Amino acid sequence: MSGWLRRFSTTYRMAVAAEAAGDYLEAARAYALCEERHKVAEMHILEAAKRAVPGSAAAELLIAANFLHDDSDAPVPLLRRLGEALLRLVRSRDLVDSDRELATVAARVLTRAGEPLLAAEAYQRIGDIDRAVELLSLAGEVERVDQLLSVHQTECEQANRERDLTARYESALQLGRRDESLALLRQLVVTAKDKREPQRLCDELQRKLLHHGRIELRTLASPDSATGERVLYAQPPLLWGRGEECGIVLGDPGVSRQHVRLVFDEKLGFSLIDLDSKNGTFLDGMQVGQGARLPLRQAGELGLGLHVRAQFSVEQRELSLESRVLSLTIRTGMRRGLRIRLSRQELSVSDSLRLRFIGGRPILTCDHDGLRLNGQRVASGVQLVIGDVIEAGAFRGEVV
Repeated sequence: MSGWLRRFSTTYRMAVAAEAAGDYLEAARAYALCEERHKVAEMHILEAAKRAVPGSAAAELLIAANFLHDDSDAPVPLLRRLGEALLRLVRSRDLVDSDRELATVAARVLTRAGEPLLAAEAYQRIGDIDRAVELLSLAGEVERVDQLLSVHQTECEQANRERDLTARYESALQLGRRDESLALLRQLVVTAKDKREPQRLCDELQRKLLHHGRIELRTLASPDSATGERVLYAQPPLLWGRGEECGIVLGDPGVSRQHVRLVFDEKLGFSLIDLDSKNGTFLDGMQVGQGARLPLRQAGELGLGLHVRAQFSVEQRELSLESRVLSLTIRTGMRRGLRIRLSRQELSVSDSLRLRFIGGRPILTCDHDGLRLNGQRVASGVQLVIGDVIEAGAFRGEVV
């Protein structure tokens, strides 16, 4: 059917009527039956302009581009309309992977439409700087070429800086240098173009850091085990009570918000201080006076309120009081089974693992080179954070 006959057909008249009524998809179907490819493309461009959802509009524009893809006779104004519509959509939001196809199609369509400046912008948005520079040079835009190259160099330097900081952060994290990792993340937050992910990682690491002079480990019998003995390693003083600020948080009835504090000094060694607890503190069954301070000698039993009882013993490895280690095991109450080891000096975790606190941060050392942190072999002297899994010889434990 010739072009004139198509235009006088019923289908063509239906297409024109649908277009006039704003039913562009129905018009596109009718024009397609009349083999009016350019009109089909135009209808999809008009339909895209109606769509409020960017993804839906993009789909219509890509259909229009498909109809004009191999059409050497496509009108330049129509190509320009399509290219500009695609570019407007790309400009309207941050470029993501799904938008790269839109920008690429826009660049090609605008090049065919004889719009080198707009095409150069589209190529720049997808990172094809060479093609953008080529088009700007053909258009005689020397200053814009220099500006684009300068901006590109700056962006490359920033990207290289981001990659370097990210690699250094990941390495420090895996090797157990957590303060260094946090410092690198903070630099990355300042440097990164998109700050959301480094800020999330920074906040997450800060939540996991331990700096209050205590750490709780759960021993794991096997890689699949989710239960095991819990041991709290800490530096004195150690506060016990219901309050979240306490080093040992007890939810048992009768325990005061701040019930008792275990302290250490050079004259008395380890001592217990009652903090005016409501239901009392007991040493070997005898109630301690409110606010009283009593030294802890050798071994015995502590009682907090009505329900919590803990066995304790004092070990002394050397002649100095500094070498003393206070060991406790909670026998009754909601945290029964928890073991506590308290010392001003190094604490033994296993036959080969030693724990010490530097500035309140837990540093783990190993007597041999078999230490593994989260499945990776590392050097001795790692700063532990919540969630770490440590292995050395037969020992396997998780920081909780």
